[in-house]
Amino acid sequence: MLSKPPKRLVLFTNACQSVIGQVTETATYLQLPVFSYTETDSSLAAREKYNNFFRTVPSDLMHNHVRRQILQRYNWTRFGLVYQTGSQFTLAANDFSSKLIGKDKKYGIQKWEINLTRSISYRTGKNTYEENKKSIQNILNDFETRDVRIIIGNFNQTVAEHVFCHTSAALSEYITQYKNKISSTGFFHAYAYDGLWSIALAFQHLLNTNDDNHYNFTSNVYEHGWTSKFKAAVQKLDFYGVTGRVQYSDGERVGEIVVEQYIACRITGNICEIPCHNGEECSLKLVKIFLAKENGLINLYPVMWHGKHKVTLQQVIFIS
Repeated sequence: MLSKPPKRLVLFTNACQSVIGQVTETATYLQLPVFSYTETDSSLAAREKYNNFFRTVPSDLMHNHVRRQILQRYNWTRFGLVYQTGSQFTLAANDFSSKLIGKDKKYGIQKWEINLTRSISYRTGKNTYEENKKSIQNILNDFETRDVRIIIGNFNQTVAEHVFCHTSAALSEYITQYKNKISSTGFFHAYAYDGLWSIALAFQHLLNTNDDNHYNFTSNVYEHGWTSKFKAAVQKLDFYGVTGRVQYSDGERVGEIVVEQYIACRITGNICEIPCHNGEECSLKLVKIFLAKENGLINLYPVMWHGKHKVTLQQVIFIS
């Protein structure tokens, strides 16, 4: 269908990785750039295969740098890693582990210790809730047994709801609030908006170029290799959109990442008090705590610790 008239200039999509991967490979032969505002799968970063792929939303690999910054901020050198099975999450988890440990080996040190790694095989469909609940409970029990106090998770929204809220039916109101917070944010809508502006500004740059490379829709759009000019125009973009500063490097979104904290608290006046225990009237508050930049974390709001102190490095030593 894409090969039939009229000529398409750009394909703007929210398709999932399995679909967008095949479409992008085909679109390359049609000189058709593909822009995604929802797909974060790191496998799409393979430029030799997906040469005409762009995304407004940062890839999963971009978050690994922020995870390292947070570990460094609190000197958390010992932690656990749990991720959902599937290429989207496995590739990101492997990248995080290899870069973290690899940097240690490069400088002849052993700073980081990934104490325990577990993957979640989450099933969908009817009558799978109890099976998933038992699987997640067993994984979290493993972390507790090994005294792992810092856990880095990488999974989708559905699994996140289950992991965070699996402990008790008394938390049903908390679960409801969590789902409402997620659904009400319209997470990808802002990326769609900035994606459309990216495309428009890239073509504006092509049309306003006052040299031999001046772009003309009536002729240049059918020229072989015109996509290289489009990619060059995207590479030069630098503007502030709804999702923050918008830049691209080799088709990948480059920008600032906001780190947020979900807090279950008792609202007294305008104050969010913690902890909030079962049986109390608890509310879920979403707080922006850090703005992650290349050179470090910028404080936006104090982190709220559920307890008297933040997590320490004290650990139990196992002897077998």
